Amino acid sequence: NCSVAFKLSMAMLAIVLFVVLFQATVGLQLFRLGSVQTSIRTTSVPLLRETRQIARLTTNVVNQTTLLENDLTTGELSRLREKYHENEQLIDQVLSRISVTNLDEDVTHAFRSSRREFSQVNEELFSNQFKQRAQEARILRAKDALQLKLTELLDLLDQLVVRSTTTILAPFKQPEIGEAGLEAYLVFAGEIETLNTLRSGVLDVSSLLQHSANEQNIDALNNNLHFRLRNIGRSLVLLDASEERATLAQVASDMIDLLSAEDGLIGLLKRNTATRERFDVLKRAQVAAVDEIDKRTNRIVAGANESFEQQIDNARGLTETIMWIGIATTILVLAGIFGVNRNVIRNQISQRFTVLTEDVVAISERDYGHRIRVDGRDEIGTIARALDTFKRQAEELQRSNAELERFAYVAAHDLRSPLDAIQDLARWTLEDERAQLSETCIENLELILKRSSRLSALQSDLLTYAKVTEMDASAEILELSDEIGQIADLLDPENKFNIRLVNDPGRITTYGLPTRQILLNLITNAIKHHDRTSGQILVHYERTAKGHKFTVEDDGPGIEPRFQDKIFKLFKTLQSRDQVEGSGLGLALVNKLIERLDGTLAVHSNAPNQRGSKFVFEVDDLEDVTTSVRIAV
Repeated sequence: NCSVAFKLSMAMLAIVLFVVLFQATVGLQLFRLGSVQTSIRTTSVPLLRETRQIARLTTNVVNQTTLLENDLTTGELSRLREKYHENEQLIDQVLSRISVTNLDEDVTHAFRSSRREFSQVNEELFSNQFKQRAQEARILRAKDALQLKLTELLDLLDQLVVRSTTTILAPFKQPEIGEAGLEAYLVFAGEIETLNTLRSGVLDVSSLLQHSANEQNIDALNNNLHFRLRNIGRSLVLLDASEERATLAQVASDMIDLLSAEDGLIGLLKRNTATRERFDVLKRAQVAAVDEIDKRTNRIVAGANESFEQQIDNARGLTETIMWIGIATTILVLAGIFGVNRNVIRNQISQRFTVLTEDVVAISERDYGHRIRVDGRDEIGTIARALDTFKRQAEELQRSNAELERFAYVAAHDLRSPLDAIQDLARWTLEDERAQLSETCIENLELILKRSSRLSALQSDLLTYAKVTEMDASAEILELSDEIGQIADLLDPENKFNIRLVNDPGRITTYGLPTRQILLNLITNAIKHHDRTSGQILVHYERTAKGHKFTVEDDGPGIEPRFQDKIFKLFKTLQSRDQVEGSGLGLALVNKLIERLDGTLAVHSNAPNQRGSKFVFEVDDLEDVTTSVRIAV
């Protein structure tokens, strides 16, 4: 029992609610997508950038610490450690920024632990290298001191060799040497040999010291040096006690102290060897720490990549969800529209309206036996029932009009004969008996003739007014100047009035017979109601957007504004019918014709302030019409 409009409204409301629901879902997904995009822009991308930076900085640190394997000077070590600390600070800053992101805390904590171990090893490596450089400097100083002692010892030995040689050769300058001289020569020869042995031992010690930088076995070096120093000591014993021997012994003793004391060369070499061994241990620890920190760095980078890819996957998933929601919405909305179109618009409205239109057309063609094929309790059903009622009323009206038409013709025929008889009798009486009749009788008979003529004209006008709906309204080409001339000849054969056309358009295409009838009645009205025996009646023509506009203008007494609404009504006249003969149907007929032609009609007059009246009417231009047009009842 719901109306079609209600069904359609409910269907459309359901579709709208459905669309709103899906759009709300899309809006939610878009909000989530915006959040994901914001997270990618503000978190994932910076995190990815920071993790890559920390990987790069860590690589730089590893490369810097690798340089510690080279024999760097103290200055180079200081500059390298300064750059190392700068990178460490940058790593701390980047790591602080990473810590505030959504990266796994366990990963960052493990990286921090590995980095602490790595940093400790590196600090020890730097300290070890600085220590090595200091030890190497002290070793060089110790060697220099030993070399000085060796040089001093060699100088003393050379002096002794020179002196002994001079002493030995002096006896041989004499012509004869005795047994005592020979014995002295042998003593000094033994001394020369001892000095040469000492000199050879000193050179061996110097050679060992020169090659001690590459000495791997400090104990062997120590044993060799002490062995040669002991040999030097034994050789010194073979020398005669002298000041020079005491000096040589003191120098040898100083050399032993420089070599064997706690801060002596051997001790320094041992500590330096221990430092180098510690360096090797630290390097192995550094390699392990590098492997560990490399793993942690890779885990940080992998975590950042995973977070970034996860966010990208979320964004892609949300985008696909939005796309599928849009596709589903489109499909379901189209399905809903198709269903509404099929079940409501086509079945409930379109098809029924089509059938109802066919029923209306059939009834408009006066097929009153046609059955109304649409029913229902909605608006269309109501229209169908109203159409069925209209059909019955139209059928009854047609029957009534037919009866009225027959009655009109019968009445016209039956009335015309008595009227004609009355007029004939009155006329014959006046013609035959005028001389015998009194003035009063003649006056009465003339009044009978006038009133019967008026009744006959009224009867004729009524028939014309009744047949307006059946008047032929075909599209016809009119030569407008000829039409106005024919009307003037018909209504004013004596040319008392100046009836003429203004702005002659030549030929026009419009409703033929109705236009002639309107112009005829308006010009007739202007002549009939003119207060003078002569005057001027102008017909103005103008082409408008609607069609043809006519203005019938006269110079008569005009029409007061208070009467202008009454002149188009039936049987209404502004003057007594005894003064102006007329039925009061002329302007009513014009008004009815204009209405049937769907035109416009207006009157303009300002009597008694100004003479004249203008009747303006407008009808369609039918230049493109090729078929006859019937005026709708």
